[in-house]
Amino acid sequence: MHRLKPTCKVGTFQKYDNEQTFYRFFLIILTLASFKILAQNNDKILIEISAQTKNTSSMPFHTHTGDEDSFKNVLALNVEYSQIKKIRKIIEDKIGKRLKFLTSWNINGEAHVTTITPPEYKNNLRFNISMKRINQIAIEMEIQNTELEILGIGSGNQLIDGKVESTYFLIVDSTKLRKIRHTIFREFVDNGGNPKAFDPTWFFPHITIGYTKSDIHENSGLIKNVKHSFDNRFKIIKRLTKFL
Repeated sequence: MHRLKPTCKVGTFQKYDNEQTFYRFFLIILTLASFKILAQNNDKILIEISAQTKNTSSMPFHTHTGDEDSFKNVLALNVEYSQIKKIRKIIEDKIGKRLKFLTSWNINGEAHVTTITPPEYKNNLRFNISMKRINQIAIEMEIQNTELEILGIGSGNQLIDGKVESTYFLIVDSTKLRKIRHTIFREFVDNGGNPKAFDPTWFFPHITIGYTKSDIHENSGLIKNVKHSFDNRFKIIKRLTKFL
C-alpha cells in the first residue's frame, strides 16, 4: 500500500500560522486604538448643531445704526437664537455657573455674526462709505442667504477686578461674509478711502454664546478663531436636518 504524500510542505503551514498571528495582532492593536478614541470622545462635552444654525436664510436681516461718531453702527448676520441658548445651558452645566448674554438688541437674547464691527465703521469706514450704503451692499449680496461653517467652541479668559472671567463663543466661517467685506472695502477705496485703513481679511467670525462678567474682545487680546481660542473640552456634532 502506498501512502499519500502531503501536498503542502511544512514551511507552507508555518507561513499560514505567521499570517494568522499577524492578523490577530493587528486586530488587537486596532481594538485598543478604538477604545482610546472612544475614551477621548467620552471626555468631551458633545454639542449638537442644527442645520438651521448653519443656514441663516430663514432669518430676517436687521440693520443696526446710530450717530455717525457712535459705536452703534454694525453690520451683522442674524442667526437663529434657540440653538445658541441650548449650547449656553450645556456650557453652564460644564463650568458650574450661569453665563450672561447679549441683550442690547433683544432683552431676551439674540445671536449674530458681526461682519463690520463698530470700531471699523467709526474709526475708518464712515469717512468714505455710509452705513446706509453698507447695509445696501449686504442686502444686494443676500447676506442672510449664508451658509456658515461651524468650526468649534471657542473660549477666552481675562483678569477683571482681580478675578479670572471667561467668554464662550461658536467659531464659524463664511465665504459669503468675506466677500461682503471685500466688496465694502473696494467701494471704500473707490470713494477715496485709504487702503491701509481697513483690512477686509482681518476677520474672525463667531457667535457669542455667553460670558461670566462681560464679553471679551480683540482689544483685550482675544482673537476668536481656531488657532488662538479653540476649546477642546467640547466636540461639535452636526445634525442632519434642521427639523431634528
